[in-house]
Amino acid sequence: LSNMVKGAFLGALLLLGATSCSDDHFDVIPESASGAQTLWENIQSNGETNDMAAIMRRTIVMKSETDRQGYRNGEMLTYDKLLSDPQAYTVWAPKDGTYDASYYTNLLDQRDAALAADATDRDAWALNWAVANQFVLNHIARFNYEGVRERQKVRMLNSKVSYYDASNNIFNTVAM
Repeated sequence: LSNMVKGAFLGALLLLGATSCSDDHFDVIPESASGAQTLWENIQSNGETNDMAAIMRRTIVMKSETDRQGYRNGEMLTYDKLLSDPQAYTVWAPKDGTYDASYYTNLLDQRDAALAADATDRDAWALNWAVANQFVLNHIARFNYEGVRERQKVRMLNSKVSYYDASNNIFNTVAM
């Protein structure tokens, strides 16, 4: 009798433990339009990140300093197009006026002039890489990061390690 009670108890436990999770938590409906937009649409429509949007629109995607493959489907791939794709990135976009955007714009102007003269110009691609690595990739991380956790270690796309403290609204010691 004792074995039957144990068996019935284990069977009931197994049935209760094997219940499936409902899918209702996957049907998240965003409270604002920003949840339904791509990262690029959010950056572009923000109104406080116009300088970064202009730089990203002009910066060609490169995997390394020697990469010259900034094309996708025969079209030049820039960061605005990359962030329009359905991939998991997190972007910490600095507000206009909090950095010297003209520095990066000038580098891109120099790159454009050099590429117009010679599309294979190593210096032109080095200028593009400088903007991408020093600025654009320094503000993008692969994957999503929680907006409620304290101090999270974040590896940016340029391999720099940063820290995000969502509970105190701080990214790398800078209040957001």
